[in-house]
Amino acid sequence: MDIAKRTYWTDGLALSLLIGASTLIPWAHIFTITPNASASSYTSQAQQQNRLAHIQNKQALELGLLKTPASYFQRQHDAIGFDYHIAARLAEELGVELSIQLYDTPKALRHALDTQNVDMIATELSANSIPSDTVPYYTVELVAVQTRQQPSAQNIEALASLTGVKSTLSSKPNRALTKLSVNTLTSATPEEILTLVQQGHYDYGLISRHHFQVLSPFFPELKATAEVNQQPLQWHLSRHKNVDNSDMIAALKQFVATQQQHIENTANTYFAPIKRFDLYSSRAFKRHWEQRLSLYSADFQLAAEEYVFDWQLLAAVGYQESHWDPNAVSPTGVEGLMMLTRPTAREMGVADRRDPIASIYGGSAYLAGIHKRMPESIREPDRTWMALAAYNAGYGHLLDARRLTAEQGDNPDNWAQVAKRLPLLTQPEYYQHARYGYARGGAQAVYYVEAVQHYYHALLWAEQHWGSSAQLVAMAP
Repeated sequence: MDIAKRTYWTDGLALSLLIGASTLIPWAHIFTITPNASASSYTSQAQQQNRLAHIQNKQALELGLLKTPASYFQRQHDAIGFDYHIAARLAEELGVELSIQLYDTPKALRHALDTQNVDMIATELSANSIPSDTVPYYTVELVAVQTRQQPSAQNIEALASLTGVKSTLSSKPNRALTKLSVNTLTSATPEEILTLVQQGHYDYGLISRHHFQVLSPFFPELKATAEVNQQPLQWHLSRHKNVDNSDMIAALKQFVATQQQHIENTANTYFAPIKRFDLYSSRAFKRHWEQRLSLYSADFQLAAEEYVFDWQLLAAVGYQESHWDPNAVSPTGVEGLMMLTRPTAREMGVADRRDPIASIYGGSAYLAGIHKRMPESIREPDRTWMALAAYNAGYGHLLDARRLTAEQGDNPDNWAQVAKRLPLLTQPEYYQHARYGYARGGAQAVYYVEAVQHYYHALLWAEQHWGSSAQLVAMAP
């Protein structure tokens, strides 16, 4: 499989960020471009342009997003994120392609809007004094986040004597926060706000409850406390004398009105409570990331290059299998970092299952072999998720689940549909008619794929954010 295809594949299945749940998302084609590119040329025109007509003429909606997992997250074969997902549906409704530009800071995001490098931006951040037309599409709760060692603030009055911090598009005071002492930063992302609070630079940070829900697994020492107010997640279109926003505003409002249930369902998928990472498992994951992964990351990377996977995906398999413990042993007799059975180790040429390097290469080769055996009709990322299910439950049981999916009138090439059938193979009325019989691990395989996805997302996030906290010193008061 060529790299370009893996990087820019766009149709099919997207799964909730940091959650195991899945949802089928039909979206427009997506191209991620650099923030410095001048995407939309409105100001060069002498006469006034209609923004909606301009977008339709160029057949692309260019959207600016803050680089944060709640908005946009790039995986090996696809992209996910709440703001991205909603914008993809919007682009589909408009009949255009969706082009995403990512920005490292709120300040850079605002600059892209002001200079019309994008058609519009999507953000939950407050934007006082910004000359833009806005259309809200979802409402979120702004909450205070404190360290677990602090007494929990129960209401906004309890925050009055404390010092807080908030990420914002505009450094001008937010009228809704006049009762509080809050330092607003245009140079910090929501993740960096949480890091500043965790490091003790501020008593609390302000962030949407939904955003904190996504980020909380990576900040196990923080907790959400007082609700401050409700704030909109909205699209911003810059105002300019040469651009008429009226038709675009009308189109956005119509989209929100007709797609309200879809938006709500999407929010429930992305922002559902994350059961996989409780306080204990969050602390354990961070500890193992700091202490163990560095011992094997180079080997995961080499194996990933050879077998054409993201190395973080292979590492996620290793973490789900053994927490990167080369001496791990299960009650059923599987051993090692990738928890290989004796037959699998023999097939892959692994003499010592407790040799971590041999285990990583053996497990990666075995997964790659299953991936290659999949029918060509199964596209990414479904192909990878099904290979993981077969890695865990056995290729034969996956074939039975695909046959059952087709018999019941659904798509056997869609992982979300097949995942519903794997657990059925533990029931007599189904496994008695299955070629490979009773699938003892059918439901477990679905859980396994969800867990690997979860740790895969966590590793992608951790590589971007953990270990880079030194840059936050300049932001501290």
